[in-house]
Amino acid sequence: MARVPAQAISFFCDVLRYAGVDPDASLRAAGYDHDGALPPEVEPDVATRFVDHAMRAVETGGRASEVRLRSAFLVMLNHELRTPLNGLIGAAELLAQAPLDEPHRATLEELRRSVDAVEHSLHHLLALAGAMVPPRAVMLPPPVLEDPDDLRELATAEDPPRASAVREVSPQRVLVVDDNATNRVVATRLVERLGYEVHTASNGREAVAAVRDSHFDLVLMDCLMPEMDGFDATRAIREHDAAAGRRTPIVAVSANALDDERERCFASGMDDFVSKPIRGALLDRVLTRWCTRPPAMASDAPIKTVA
Repeated sequence: MARVPAQAISFFCDVLRYAGVDPDASLRAAGYDHDGALPPEVEPDVATRFVDHAMRAVETGGRASEVRLRSAFLVMLNHELRTPLNGLIGAAELLAQAPLDEPHRATLEELRRSVDAVEHSLHHLLALAGAMVPPRAVMLPPPVLEDPDDLRELATAEDPPRASAVREVSPQRVLVVDDNATNRVVATRLVERLGYEVHTASNGREAVAAVRDSHFDLVLMDCLMPEMDGFDATRAIREHDAAAGRRTPIVAVSANALDDERERCFASGMDDFVSKPIRGALLDRVLTRWCTRPPAMASDAPIKTVA
């Protein structure tokens, strides 16, 4: 029997953690006493014992644990598949705004049609996988790919109060938080083109430190990140906001278009929710919804990264 790739074991570990199950205990029970890093491949008998032990741990938690595991599987599957697609779609949008000759623009349009087709197929694949998920965690309706303005519905029904007073001179400051370097750069360029000043952070800890050290008019917060995820980061920011007497708008940016995921975002203190892949038109609507309109379109300024 062939060995099991470490990526498969790592993916299942992430699913277990998201579901509240300790994967390390199951790895040890399977006879693999790892020190934090998996080898490139795992022996099939070790993988089998690992999965069996983990599933028994889930079963001891009853129906609720099984529900969490199934939801966690779909959440992580969304994350693994939609995250790279988000960067590709964003990069294509940026290229579409660049001056191109006709042959290159025709090639770009063909690329965008292909990407739309992949997104459409991916959505149906994830919806099929969603058949194993309980009713409370159902996929949202498929996006209408022909109209980018209607790709996703914003999470709140009414316009919220403005996050800050109108600024006549300086642009609004937006903090982009994402552990994926490609998505971080793409989001930065898209937001800058809408006229905002952008700073970035690569995980939740950096985001919390940035908000404590400086004022931001809005935070675009990725949900699944190493070191500190977007949920814990949001809770920490809300504690800081309470002490400072303000509320920083935080918009969840998630690859998981599930009702349960939205509820988890709002429960942590986030104000709005958008799902990946993000289009420029959607981003414009979200930023306009929570910020005052920038006075001018920004140029391609260097990205400001939070250290």
